Amino acid sequence: NENQQEVFLGHSIARAQNMSEATANLIDEEIRRIVSEAYDTAWSVLSARRDELERVTQALMEWETISGDECVSMHGGAH
Repeated sequence: NENQQEVFLGHSIARAQNMSEATANLIDEEIRRIVSEAYDTAWSVLSARRDELERVTQALMEWETISGDECVSMHGGAH
């Protein structure tokens, strides 16, 4: 059964190409755009919250684990 052999989403597309090369290129370009945009957003959020990230890092270095409530309280409950 082919469905039982699929390991990851898109496995069928990788095995049998049922689209033109131009369509495949458009899909690749859109995936690159989405991933790049997500990377830029993540970098921006982490950069803007660098101080909070450092506090959490130091707490984890000291205690190895912290609860969600402890993490939230470290930065005043702001999200």
